[in-house]
Amino acid sequence: MNIFKIIAMALLLVMVAGLRAEDSLLEQMSQLNEAGTQAFHIADYPTALQKWKQGLKLARQAKHN
Repeated sequence: MNIFKIIAMALLLVMVAGLRAEDSLLEQMSQLNEAGTQAFHIADYPTALQKWKQGLKLARQAKHN
């Protein structure tokens, strides 16, 4: 296998790993949003606010990565 193919495969692996990490982060934010929404609907406002703040923190961290 020539060096160009090796480099291309390595870059592809790095990109896939990055996409998987991004998918995981999006899933976490979605779960926090859903948990916050459910808490809001049962009038558990402190929990709703906590979950939404956690999601916002993750979103801000993702923006800086």
